[in-house]
Amino acid sequence: MTRICLGVVLAVLLLLLPVALFASVEQSQTTGCVCNAIAQPNGTIVNLSAVFVDNVIGDYAFVRDIFSTSPPCILPVYLKTFIVKNGWTLNITGKMATVGSYRVLVARQISVYTDVDGKEFCVPFPFRAEDKWPYIKDAETAVSTADADPTLPPVPESEPVESEPLAASPGTVAYVKLNSGEVDLTGKLVTAVYYVNGSVSFFYIQEPVTGGNGIKVVPQVSVPLEPGNIVTIDGSLISGESSGEAYIYAASVKCTGSMKRPGPAGMISRSAAGGEFGEQPALYMHTSDQTASGGLNPVGTRVRVWGSVTNTTTENGHAACWIDDGSGLTTASNTGLKVVYWNPNDAPSGQTYIQGGNCDRRYFERILCRQLIS
Repeated sequence: MTRICLGVVLAVLLLLLPVALFASVEQSQTTGCVCNAIAQPNGTIVNLSAVFVDNVIGDYAFVRDIFSTSPPCILPVYLKTFIVKNGWTLNITGKMATVGSYRVLVARQISVYTDVDGKEFCVPFPFRAEDKWPYIKDAETAVSTADADPTLPPVPESEPVESEPLAASPGTVAYVKLNSGEVDLTGKLVTAVYYVNGSVSFFYIQEPVTGGNGIKVVPQVSVPLEPGNIVTIDGSLISGESSGEAYIYAASVKCTGSMKRPGPAGMISRSAAGGEFGEQPALYMHTSDQTASGGLNPVGTRVRVWGSVTNTTTENGHAACWIDDGSGLTTASNTGLKVVYWNPNDAPSGQTYIQGGNCDRRYFERILCRQLIS
């Protein structure tokens, strides 16, 4: 009996020996946030879910948790054969390593979050733990890398030393924002129209095909318009330096046709805080930190945002509230995105809702999204 027991114990030890030897080289898997991954020893297999790509330079992507504290933990990810771009949301499996003074995650598998049409984008998190984002695909050339550790190149700085100046094609809204002066635009799509006492007070336009690049237009003479109209505009650009929002003061507005208005661009509240773009000032994720802005500036663009109502008020006869989607957008006194309803009767009665509007900048406090008139 004793010999049988000893034999069983010996057999178990022999079975466990390869596992022990493998564990000495490669640690067990762990799942968690970027900060937790950085704290893991070399060789640990790490699973990261829904991390945001801040920057891609050379062979490395610099990622952070999509809703991270300030300052966030940034982790360089060695991509090897994987192709990813700035602004994407990823799931990453890889092994922790050290390159110089940097902790690095050597990617073995990367998948990309997409919308329903398969377009890569920043996903509106957070979700409940049991929720799963339904649209995920493998990163291009996403194949499992070999177990052998590659020779890792040095980690570059997380920001490029030099960046190319912003440029845009003449005749576009982007070109108007980057180049102050006279404005001559044709074939632009009206996305929203706002009336005061029965006359058009102002409206918004953007590119009809590519979308985005919206801007506010204030006509010198009221002209009847509705969303979906195609217009030609002559006027001048008024810088947003004093008011916070660049806009076109239009001497002439002509309607030349109409088309179906495309849907709004979905974005988390944090993404509403974009960097400076020509005559349009930057917007900040926190009014006390004017170094936190960056990325695309959505002012003037038709968007869709969502969140829980955290506060309500009345402002100049309009209902206003703040909605919070958990993405870390704050002001000195409120958390979330400020929403102003052009029609007070449209104000929400529930606690959670989805909102469509055109991003606007006022009072240097926070972005406003006015309810669309459709």
